[in-house]
Amino acid sequence: MSVPDGRVLGAYRLEERIGKGGMGEVYRATHLRLGREAAVKVLPTNLAQEPDFLKRFEREASSAASLTHPHILQVYDYGEQDSTPYLVMPYIKGGTLKDRLERGTVAPHLMVKYLTEVADALDYAHRKGIIHRDVKPANILIDDDERAYLADFGIAKALEGSDSLTQTGLGVGTPEYMAPEQAQGRADTRSDLYALGIMVYQMIVGKVPFSGASTVEVLMKHLQEPVPLDALHGPMAQQFGPLLQRALAKDPDHRYQTGRELMANVDQAMARSGFAQNVEDTATVVGSTPLPGNYRPATPLPGGTPPAGNERPGTPPPGGGVPGGILPATQAYTPPGAAPSPGQPGGLATVFSTGPLAGMSPETRRVVLIVAVVLVVLVVLCCCLLIVGSLLGA
Repeated sequence: MSVPDGRVLGAYRLEERIGKGGMGEVYRATHLRLGREAAVKVLPTNLAQEPDFLKRFEREASSAASLTHPHILQVYDYGEQDSTPYLVMPYIKGGTLKDRLERGTVAPHLMVKYLTEVADALDYAHRKGIIHRDVKPANILIDDDERAYLADFGIAKALEGSDSLTQTGLGVGTPEYMAPEQAQGRADTRSDLYALGIMVYQMIVGKVPFSGASTVEVLMKHLQEPVPLDALHGPMAQQFGPLLQRALAKDPDHRYQTGRELMANVDQAMARSGFAQNVEDTATVVGSTPLPGNYRPATPLPGGTPPAGNERPGTPPPGGGVPGGILPATQAYTPPGAAPSPGQPGGLATVFSTGPLAGMSPETRRVVLIVAVVLVVLVVLCCCLLIVGSLLGA
């Protein structure tokens, strides 16, 4: 369905294609009179031939245009020209969160910041009665100031029931991020929060929990298989295990009911497991009430341990997938395509999984370290006394 560069849709001239997906193509465009850059999303032309599609498209585009939030990509305009439905949005040069995850360039405190901003955007839209239905890294744009924007509100809803999508084997939504009830043809606000939970899992472990060779295989895993938590050990299992099980519960009633609640629990789990976000590098959510602690750990770390701000993204998981799991601050980062060193972990979950302190709580590790230091000091003092005694005797 490629649209030639230079074509004019409404008041915009298409300059170049910058993205392509199952729901259409995105072009960098220029307003003919104002010279302002914008992004124009062009939907498949065959959709305009379907009965009632244009009515659904205009209704959902109008609803999306009514959303005004600092972390929702605004809809400037929409329309249909020569059987080509299109949406006009701001042009964000920084690319998508998916792009950054694939490059392995997302620091953990920034990932938490992005997801918190997306959670705030979802809560706002849900209060307005609007469900996204396709929350995923590819629909989260990041600008040069590290602000996240959730895009494509209304498109999934407009495409529901499309005969063209059914005939071509395409569905509404992305299998790896699709809630069980959405796979069965129904969705509500908790379906969006399930997708947000998938991204939290991806941040912690370094890959999505359910993948497979086909769409059906992936959806069946969402419906039937428990959340895989084998990568979590020690404090990570204690703090993130229950959180992820609740975020990805099969029954929507058993999940977090708001994005704010989910991300507040993530904030606390990061602190209690021994990791925290770098506050200085994290901006406040503009135009919204900050989460408890304004991205600071909800509870102080044992022993006043300073926040870790130089964790690095993990390496791509075996067999593919999206990188982005968090490594400890001392772990060297392996660029995509390079072979990791033997035993190198690939996510935050492995930080406490090896070594003599594995499985211990932060408080227990602190006591062990204090005892070890005291013993070393005593040994040094004894040696000094023996040396002094031998010198005096001589």
